[in-house]
Amino acid sequence: MKKPINIIFLLIYFFTVSCGYSPLKNVNNTNFYIGDLSIEGNRSINNHILNYLKVYSQPRDNSIRYDLKISTNYKKIVKSKDNKGNPSNYNLNVESSVQIILNDGSVIKKVINKNKSLSSKKRKIAEKEAEKKYIKNMSKLISQDIVFLLMYR
Repeated sequence: MKKPINIIFLLIYFFTVSCGYSPLKNVNNTNFYIGDLSIEGNRSINNHILNYLKVYSQPRDNSIRYDLKISTNYKKIVKSKDNKGNPSNYNLNVESSVQIILNDGSVIKKVINKNKSLSSKKRKIAEKEAEKKYIKNMSKLISQDIVFLLMYR
């Protein structure tokens, strides 16, 4: 029984190695770098985005320079309430407006929205920690969207 499974895994390994697979988002293979990066809005979201985009600030040979202006907005909206009137579900919304300034001075504008539902918890500390975790994840997704926008422009 183990022999066919091992053979299948071995075949899958050889096909992925020999097909020339390379990761889509490889920092060493990017053809761009971020020159000036100005961020305004929510501080914690901006810090997360800045940390994720910091990797792309080093100029490389024959790379295109992009300047970015990012404006973030965070909203925590009560989605539903229980019988006592206390919030039971929230909707977390992060909106990021990105302006990409090219070498020739032209500007590309893109708005990126990320939403997440959060249920209320009895312990407010646990609810706040879950909110921070969701904000960090949404910031990472926004950063990845910005990088893909720059890579495939």
